[in-house]
Amino acid sequence: MKRLLICFALVSISLLVFSGCSSMIKTDHNNGDDNNGGAPMEFKSFCCEESGMSAEDRVYEGYRTENGVHLAYYIRSSMWDNEERDYVEFRQTVREFDGDEALYQALCALFGQYGVAQWADFRDDNSPDVLDGSSLRFCAVLADETEISLSGTNHFPPCYTDFTRAVSELITSGKIESTAFGDGAYEITLPESWVGVVTADYSEYGASFSVDKIGGGQLMFFIIDNGSYYTTEDYPGAVAVGRLVSGDDVRYITARDCEAIAGNTDKIAKEALVLAESYATDKQAIIESLRGINGYTLIPEDGSSE
Repeated sequence: MKRLLICFALVSISLLVFSGCSSMIKTDHNNGDDNNGGAPMEFKSFCCEESGMSAEDRVYEGYRTENGVHLAYYIRSSMWDNEERDYVEFRQTVREFDGDEALYQALCALFGQYGVAQWADFRDDNSPDVLDGSSLRFCAVLADETEISLSGTNHFPPCYTDFTRAVSELITSGKIESTAFGDGAYEITLPESWVGVVTADYSEYGASFSVDKIGGGQLMFFIIDNGSYYTTEDYPGAVAVGRLVSGDDVRYITARDCEAIAGNTDKIAKEALVLAESYATDKQAIIESLRGINGYTLIPEDGSSE
């Protein structure tokens, strides 16, 4: 399935490699009892940076706001700039948004559950004979001004990767809360019927939309690809929406179906059944609503400019 499937496979492998260990850490900071969770830990800011074998860093960061928390996930890389005659930082924002107090408290619970306070000043590297792998950098300022920082290569604090996975899920997955939806390069208008019913998942490859299945799990029914080429050749019926352009950065937007809601009405939750009735017209309206943001201009496939 070309490069897109290869990328998804690599991500899946990475998640498997870094799974497990939630029972390995003592997280009750008051008495040191061995359990799976400590008291919630309030913070002012945090930043998780992860580097693999590629020249890209995955960055999750957030800070306390008056009404909750501001969160962001982006891919950072450096590119040579002939005019500057130096490397210039480039960011692909996957998602950036303001969350409410409930989301902030959920993050505070993760800080306590995985014992973030115990990571202070962690420094460790693998053997110099190991030439590849992954490295991390983490810093946080707690509510009492305590500063925590750590770094490591192929050797991390207990449950650090479980913590970053949980943070990633909070940032990149959630129920649709508004008809206004987008990532760092575009916005679209979703149907009112999707609010509170459809779950959106963000990645550097695009956004996917799912509904709950009866008995658990999700049915993915719609995908917006955001990549370096159109995926219409890979998926019959996919729509090449257009190119999002910002300077030298060009993203090709494709909208496509996944599993059909209409063909799975016996499998999906009752509240999602109404989506099947208007999906075809809703999808077309979504495609037509797509517009560039944050300096990106949409060049539709018909050649016109937004």
